[in-house]
Amino acid sequence: MPTNRLSIAAGFALYDAGQDWDAIRVPQPLGVAAMTILGGRCGAVAEDPHTKVVYYFVPAGTAAQWEVEHTRAIGGGGTVVIPPVRCTSGPGPHWRICPGDGGWLTDARALRAALEDCRENGGQPAYRWEDRLKGDEFVGSNVRLRVRPRLTVARWPGNIDVATRVCGHLMDNVVRHAKLFPDRMVPIRLICPSRHGDLIIEVDDALPDFPGFDEIVGQGTDGYPPVTGLWWIAHARGRLSWDLLRGGDGEVIGKTVKAVLPPSP
Repeated sequence: MPTNRLSIAAGFALYDAGQDWDAIRVPQPLGVAAMTILGGRCGAVAEDPHTKVVYYFVPAGTAAQWEVEHTRAIGGGGTVVIPPVRCTSGPGPHWRICPGDGGWLTDARALRAALEDCRENGGQPAYRWEDRLKGDEFVGSNVRLRVRPRLTVARWPGNIDVATRVCGHLMDNVVRHAKLFPDRMVPIRLICPSRHGDLIIEVDDALPDFPGFDEIVGQGTDGYPPVTGLWWIAHARGRLSWDLLRGGDGEVIGKTVKAVLPPSP
């Protein structure tokens, strides 16, 4: 009997589309922006960094009726490379969002709407701001002074107070618990893929690891008490993740910590 779960082997393998699922192939910048707009509605997403595309998995039969510019639907007769379980970084195909026990298929209508929302902005985010601040004991307070007015002017429809706190804690953590780059500056980026969607906060540091990550993301849940300022992310129903940061030659030079905060309901 068919099932809606992806069949995943121990290593990379080609799997046929059109049986339990179809796939939607999307250019990486557009696909990642749509993923942020979808938020918790997003199912499993695989990325192929060599071809610079991501794959969404949608209900079987979607491909026959799919018509969205700059994307390609893969149905019966097509194949998709499926990464190994929990493979979440390159250099080869990997999961942007790993498949879960349920709800990993993305609703085709929601995906189409998210992609069209991104295209209205020419594939560019509705708002983007980035800066580099000196990595010292004042970095948290300094970034808060910069972030609050910018989010206010951008009219981000979420809790600006919480977003400002999260930025401060992320920057403070670089100085206290991670590693600074040689120039002792801490890069930060704020990205709103759409005017009414999530806020992405990205902070880079030179430590290619995140000790205690599982405990931090579990704060306030499953018996874990709040122990760090990053508890504000869970409080806002946001998501915390991290990925290796690579230089132009592909060499690992640190990591990027990302917080995604939803708009207010």
